[in-house]
Amino acid sequence: MVFVRDIRSNKFGGKNPKYIDSLKFDELFAHHAKPGDILITKMGDPPGDVAVYPENQPVAVITSDCIKLNPNASLVCTQFVFYFLQSDLFRRKVFGISAGVAQQKVNLKKFRLLDIDVPELLEQQEIVRRVEELFALADRIEKQYQVAKTRVDKLTQSILAKAFRGELVPQDPNDEPAEQLLARIRAERAEQSKKTKPKPKRRKISSI
Repeated sequence: MVFVRDIRSNKFGGKNPKYIDSLKFDELFAHHAKPGDILITKMGDPPGDVAVYPENQPVAVITSDCIKLNPNASLVCTQFVFYFLQSDLFRRKVFGISAGVAQQKVNLKKFRLLDIDVPELLEQQEIVRRVEELFALADRIEKQYQVAKTRVDKLTQSILAKAFRGELVPQDPNDEPAEQLLARIRAERAEQSKKTKPKPKRRKISSI
């Protein structure tokens, strides 16, 4: 069984998958999904999450809250349709045909009327190649950023540690050690506090 949560997480056949027997499968075969099919969530906040059913999964049955597209390989590239369905242009269309109070739900009849802008097959493949190239670049940049951030975090801690040990600049051997300096400052503050402490006012008692 394939549920909305499987499409959202793009994890199929993962933890605690649900199964039906062969008789029930035959009964629900009209709602089956096979590897390469595009699956879309029909409800949610917002609806319209998309995933491609993986090649390493068996034929499944989708629940009533899922939509299945079976792309014609002679006309369209599956990955092109997959990326197009995730575009802001198409998601706005999906939102426009959704309704609900507690949770938005796509009207299936209206969904069937939505258009997908499809160029020539070779152009679709080139678009997919460029999109995946950009995704790969974004992944590399993200990894480089994480590596750099880790190094900066370690460097910051190292600099702070050296600063507290007085190792950032050459030290004068005649300088007072930091511990003694802090103790002297505390003592001076305590002494200053005693000097500036206001004396209690004497009250004059008049004779009767």
